[in-house]
Amino acid sequence: MRVIAGSAKGTKLFAPDHSGLRPTTDRAKQVLFDTLLPIMALPDFIVDLFAGTGALGIEALSRGAKQAVFVEKSTKTLNYLNRNLDKTHLRSKATVFCSDAFVFLKQERMQTIELAFADPPYGTADAPKLLSLFAKNDAFVAGAILVLEESSRFVPQPDDEIELLTEKRVGDTKLFFMHKRKIA
Repeated sequence: MRVIAGSAKGTKLFAPDHSGLRPTTDRAKQVLFDTLLPIMALPDFIVDLFAGTGALGIEALSRGAKQAVFVEKSTKTLNYLNRNLDKTHLRSKATVFCSDAFVFLKQERMQTIELAFADPPYGTADAPKLLSLFAKNDAFVAGAILVLEESSRFVPQPDDEIELLTEKRVGDTKLFFMHKRKIA
């Protein structure tokens, strides 16, 4: 696993060997950014929920995002994320929270979110819960994009406030590009 583009291109990222953590593959990151960048330019501020090793947020920082917030509840995994920020020399652009993503989104007061990455554990109730929060939480501005990484078997439920822009399959993974509708 490495950074595939930008200022930290080619830097190998630390990742644990234990099961339970499923870092985003280089191929999935390539597909994600190749799909995302024609939809929207990287905003200055992004959020990486269920951040794990930080691969998605680090990729965004490497490609020019000015600031990233990483949210990860596992203290063990945070060690890898912090090592990766140091290794890529992107620490000064990062804020790291040891928190459950849902608690963080309900409690933190930050600038509004235009782009968020989310890679929750596959096959749990987290993805549907996150989509509901994306639709209802004011932290996400109208027009915001949520890139959700889930199992290829996951099917997002329709919601009047969220539009599925596109989905891309990479092996057993699907990337869902969700758009928070602007209120008319």
